[in-house]
Amino acid sequence: MSSLPESGDRPITSVFLDVIKNVELIIHSEIHLAKEELRGEFNKANQAAKLLGAGATLATLALTFMLLSCVYLLATAMEFWIAALLVALATGAVAAILITIGIAKMKRIRPAPQRAIASVKENMTWTKAKTR
Repeated sequence: MSSLPESGDRPITSVFLDVIKNVELIIHSEIHLAKEELRGEFNKANQAAKLLGAGATLATLALTFMLLSCVYLLATAMEFWIAALLVALATGAVAAILITIGIAKMKRIRPAPQRAIASVKENMTWTKAKTR
């Protein structure tokens, strides 16, 4: 036999206390789920930001010397200012490509905890159905 008393034997306060405890447990579970989802999305954003930062730093160091070499090489065939302008335009095009890739990676990050939101909506629907 069950150790719980029959539903007719329980006082209403006991039922309400059980309901409150269950709702509290559900809320704590939802908060935990939301934290875990946000932690995962934060880790993705952190990784993308680190890659963008490392790429930008290395690109700056390498391109500084490569671009200077290109300017000097082109300056042997044309005026120095024209060579510098051409190198600057090419550098701007590459920078635009890198920024576009970084933005695309950032757009894939979902800051809202989708599973937790769906679970809360499901719980709200269930609770409304049971209270009618």
